[in-house]
Amino acid sequence: MEGSGTLSRKIINDTHFITTTYTRNGQVVRTTHGGTYTLNGNVYVENVEFSSRQGMANTTSIFVLEMRGDRKYISGTFADGRGALREVWRRVH
Repeated sequence: MEGSGTLSRKIINDTHFITTTYTRNGQVVRTTHGGTYTLNGNVYVENVEFSSRQGMANTTSIFVLEMRGDRKYISGTFADGRGALREVWRRVH
């Protein structure tokens, strides 16, 4: 994911995920969080174990996941009340 002035990377293995957002020049990490996840059909659940955002650690957020080609679409609402999430990720081989 990319926003104005920032880049984000999400790494997912068989059991865990981590997301980090940082400035384009790589000098400042804006946010990072990670933990375990489950995927049942198109229901993607993140169990956040650690976070640089206050109030996000030890929360569980439920999202809808859709795969189209090498793109992963994740949408839903954060458990910590930060609002809606709509992400599009591209698989890196």
